[in-house]
Amino acid sequence: MILLATGAFPAASAFGQDPQESERSPDFKRLGADPVENEPVLDLSLPEPDQKPETPEQRQERLRRERQAAIDTRLAAANEAMLSGRVDQPVENSAWTHYREALRLDPGNAAAEEGLARVQQALVDRALAYARDLDFETAGRVLEDAAMVRDDPEPVARAEAEIEAFRGEYAAELEVQAVTAMDAGRFDQAERALIGLVALGGMDAQVNQLRRRMEEARVYG
Repeated sequence: MILLATGAFPAASAFGQDPQESERSPDFKRLGADPVENEPVLDLSLPEPDQKPETPEQRQERLRRERQAAIDTRLAAANEAMLSGRVDQPVENSAWTHYREALRLDPGNAAAEEGLARVQQALVDRALAYARDLDFETAGRVLEDAAMVRDDPEPVARAEAEIEAFRGEYAAELEVQAVTAMDAGRFDQAERALIGLVALGGMDAQVNQLRRRMEEARVYG
C-alpha cells in the first residue's frame, strides 16, 4: 500500500481553472466552496396612489382659481404699464389692453373699471396738450380713441368743448393779426395769419372775407 504525503501533488487550481467552475453561469458567485445564485433586488418603493377623477366641485374650484390668477396677472400688468407710460401703446402690452382683458374675464371688476377711467383721462389730457400746441388734428384723433375706452362720454365731451373754445380764441387772434398786418401794409405777415386760419379748418368763410380785404388793401392802400 502506497501512502501519498499531503501536499505531494499541487491543487487543481495550480494547473488551471476547474472545468466545472468554468461552465458555471455568470449568475453564480463563489461563496466558500458552494455556488450561490444572486438574489433579486427588491423594489421597496411605494406604489403611486391611484388618481381619483376630478369631481365637478373640484373642477369648478380649479377653474375659479385659474380665472382669478389670470385676472390678477392682467391687473398687475396694467398697473405696471400705466406707471411706465404705456397707456395705449404698444397695443398688446398697454394699460388699455390689460384693463380691458381683466374686465372681460370679470365683468364689473372695480379695479379694471377704475383703470380704464384713468386710461381715458390720460388720453383726454394728451389731446388737450396737442391742442395747446396748436395741433388740433392730432388732438381730435386722440379724443376719438378716448371715446372708445369706456362707455362714459362726459370726459371726452368736456375736452371737446375746451378744445373748441381754445380753437375759437386762437382763430380770433389770427384774424386780428391778419387785419392789423393788412392795415400796416405788411401783407406777408397777413398771409401767414391767413395760412394759420386755413390750417385750423372750418374757417373758409372768414379766410375768403379776409383775402378780399387784403386784395383791396393792396390796390387802394
